[in-house]
Formats: sequence, C-alpha cells, structure tokens
Amino acid sequence: MIFKRGKSGASWHSANGTSVGRLFLSFLALFCLEFLTLLAPTPLYAENTQASADEMDDLDSMFEDAGDSVGTESAPVTSSTTGNSPFSNIVFNGSVKANLGYIQKFLPEKDKSPYASFYATLGFTARPSSVLCLKGDVFAKFPDMEWDVRTLYFDYILLDRVYLTGGRTDTKWGNSFIFDTNVLDDSFLDKTGSSVLDTDDDEDFSRDFFGIATIPIGRGEIQALAQYYYTDKDQKLDKQNLSYAGSIEYPFGMFSLKAFFKTWPDSITKDQRITPAVGLEFSGDIFDWHITAWGKVHTDVPDKKILYSSYTWKKEDFDYAKFVGGVSRLWQFGKAPQKIGFVTEFETVFDNTDKFYGSEVTNNVAFTGSWRHIAGGIVSANVQWFHNLNDSFGSVIPSLSFSGLPHGTVSFLVPVFYGNQTTTYNKVDIVSTEHKPAVLVGLVFSLTADF
Repeated sequence: MIFKRGKSGASWHSANGTSVGRLFLSFLALFCLEFLTLLAPTPLYAENTQASADEMDDLDSMFEDAGDSVGTESAPVTSSTTGNSPFSNIVFNGSVKANLGYIQKFLPEKDKSPYASFYATLGFTARPSSVLCLKGDVFAKFPDMEWDVRTLYFDYILLDRVYLTGGRTDTKWGNSFIFDTNVLDDSFLDKTGSSVLDTDDDEDFSRDFFGIATIPIGRGEIQALAQYYYTDKDQKLDKQNLSYAGSIEYPFGMFSLKAFFKTWPDSITKDQRITPAVGLEFSGDIFDWHITAWGKVHTDVPDKKILYSSYTWKKEDFDYAKFVGGVSRLWQFGKAPQKIGFVTEFETVFDNTDKFYGSEVTNNVAFTGSWRHIAGGIVSANVQWFHNLNDSFGSVIPSLSFSGLPHGTVSFLVPVFYGNQTTTYNKVDIVSTEHKPAVLVGLVFSLTADF
C-alpha cells in the first residue's frame, strides 16, 4: 500500500511445510463438512458492523493516493450491452492514469529527474448465472511498455454454502494500512529498510494462481487456499510450485479475530530456508477508533515437542517473526464534506535467518494523515512520516494537491530524508547523513478517469 518494500532473498528451508499444509487443509475440510448440513447461508459479518466496514473502506481510499498525487474520489463507470445478444450479461470497465512530473534535489547536492508514466486497465465482469461470475482485466503501462493479464478468475457458489474462487486474483491476508502484512506475498521476506512512497504508483499485483474455498460459519468463515507460484511464461504445471494456507475468522461484537497458517512450495524451499508461518490477526473499533494488530512467526513447529511440558522454547527455535499494530480514525464534517483521517502504525521484525551473524531486531514507526476537500473541495493536504527507531533515520513527505481541473490533479510535495541512509526516490539517488538531510521538491500533474 503506502510503503513499498523491496524483497530480498532469505535462505530458509522447510521439510515439513507441504505435509503440514495438507494436514491442516484436511482438518479444515472435515471440520467444514461437519457444519455444512447444520448451517444455512449467513452473512460473513454482523449487520451492526457494516457501518464500521464502510467507514474503513472510506478511510482506506483516502490513503491510496495520499502521497505524490492525490486525485478526486470517483466511482468507476461501467458499461454493458443490452438485449438478447450473447454479450448481454457482460459488463466492461476500465481506468486510465497519466502522470507528468519533475523532481528537483537541492541538498546535499543538486540533482533532477523528470517523471512521466501512463497506466491503463480494461476489464470485464460476466455473469452466466446467479451462481457463477467471471472477472478479469488487462494492465498496461508506459514507459516500461509492458502489459499483462492482472486478474482472470471465477467465483462460484456451491450448494449455496461454499464459495469457490479460482484463477489469478488479487488475494491479500493482512489488515495493516502502511506496513506489509500480506502473508500470501512474502516468499522472499522483506528486509525492513528505509523504503518510502515513490512517485511510481504502479501497484504490485500477484502473478500467482489461487484456488480458494470460503465457508461461512455463523458470522465467521473458514478459508482454505492453494497457491500456485508463477515464475515465467515457459513454466510447466508442477506440484513443486504449490503451497497451502488456511484461516479461521470470527467476529465478536465490534471485534474480529483471525488465525492463519501458510506454507511455501518445494520449488522455493529446496534452495532456501522458509519455515511454515502461523499467526493471528485482530481488528476492532472502540469509540470510532479503529485498532489493528497482526503477528506471525516462522518455525519448524512439527519438529518441536510442543505437546510436552518439559520442552522450553528458545529464541533459536524461531527463524522469523513480525508484529504490526496500529490505530486509525476518520472524521467527516462540513458541506463538501471535508474529511480528516490518519493512520499510525508500529512494526517490529525479528530476523534469525542468518545463523552466522545471529538474530536482528528492527523497529519502525509510521504515520499518514490526510485532510480532503478543503477550499470548496478542490484542495487536499497530506503528510507521510517514516522512522527507523534503531538507527534514527527516516523521511517526511508533506504534499498539497489541487483537483479543480476535470479529471486532473496537481500535487506539490517536499520529501525530506534524514539520518544515515542511502535510498532512491523517483530514480533520484538519495544519501543523507546525521548532519545533512536530503531535501527534494516535486511537482506532479495527474490525469485520472474511470469508465
């Protein structure tokens, strides 16, 4: 989302990951079959939490583009054919976004970089019947001159009780706004560093294929997932590229708790050490404050005598652990209406993958705030802050956006990098020190449209 992190390889291995996944999914299947004859179709979430969910969707939309180019909020416009033609049940949609900008670095030395990009998507939704839906879209971008099928999948309702999804789709597990908590997309676990929002808003999307079964249980749900890792066009179907995951989620009033599990395919673990991951996810609302917490650990659980009270867990038993917690709030007022929202999160990472140098702990904190629809609805003010608590480096990116033009937004931003770090921003090399921060000024024009 807001902070994009590069992935670097981690040398892990798991001999029991696949078997653990199959056992877990077998347990889920037996558990679900027990409930299928007892449960009628029910909503996945309680009715009294719908307002909270809508508010969080609104808050999330505020920060999708809260950095370099803040656009106007608009709903996509869809078109469909009518009549008795073969295409009468197909709806087409799409979007385009063009950016043209300029970044100037003033300190510690001068440097400049022009910026231009163009993104377009064209998609469809087809509903042959009330139980089957097909969706897909194609994504193209400039100046890379690349295009790809971003999503292509089906949704199918089996016996009004089981919801099946298959194909390439944007599937994420994780509840944070800023730091990465998508356990389905960290086969090469990221080494937390000084990554910050870049002006390139090409969102990452999964190239893998998924088979997902979702079964409602009262107000909660069980989800079983098989993930096929896609590497290149010439790749052949091979079970070594399969991994498995499962989760159980259930709401308790205004709170929700989710337990999850994930393995990695043999094609990756044969050369690297990636042990299975287990974790918990919590979210809830207290007096209009939204609270999230997410954590996972990687360990060879089957190899440990966890059923015996005599076994004492040690730090060496864990290869990797990560915790992210945060709080957010959204206020709406005025005729526009104006919106003020913020998200602040804390992240701690325990990395024990390098057995030679030993374990390492990294702590980060981040904040994102946005004030929308100022001055009659055409001005937005935003700020992003990232700080590494261990080495005292980070960045502050304030920005001001004007969206008075039809489909157009002009954004003025002043990124400041401080502390000892080396990074890049919009392909401009950044080197800051404890006594010499790096200061940039940017101007970006964005043109967006949905159809």
